[in-house]
Amino acid sequence: CGNTQGCFPVTVTPAPTAAISGTGAVCAGSGNSINLTITLTGAAPWDVVYSVGGTPTSITINSSPHTLPVTTIGTYTLVSVSDANGCDGTVSGTGTLNQNPLPTATLSGNGSICQGSGNQVGLTITLTGNGPWTVDWTSDGDPQTPLVINASPFTLNINQALSGIIELTGV
Repeated sequence: CGNTQGCFPVTVTPAPTAAISGTGAVCAGSGNSINLTITLTGAAPWDVVYSVGGTPTSITINSSPHTLPVTTIGTYTLVSVSDANGCDGTVSGTGTLNQNPLPTATLSGNGSICQGSGNQVGLTITLTGNGPWTVDWTSDGDPQTPLVINASPFTLNINQALSGIIELTGV
């Protein structure tokens, strides 16, 4: 510096950045959550505003990357970020929580078996939703071993020992 005017250091601080990412799905009405990730640059802590469905939410994040558990269905976007230096930064990315509909199971078919014949009657179970499915069922009101079904439709073969009223009780 060498002059009598004095020296004054000026520090340029890079602007912070924040990016959100992640995708997942939950079953309707389950109340389950997924984790989205927010990755940040700049000086911690950061004040971040994110939005889902037009509703903004402010959070303070102390370290990067940050795990954000979410339960509200929709697309998450970042609105703003500022860091410990008071610098405003740029935001990017989206995170998405989708909702899978509840699965359904429909039983169809009927038939008769001659006693002692060893024959079977094939009943069809048609399922919606994402497999694999676990289907609970009864024969004449007696609970049977749950079926684990990987593809729909599924044929349930009923022999003489299981004959009677077949009912699906859960999926």
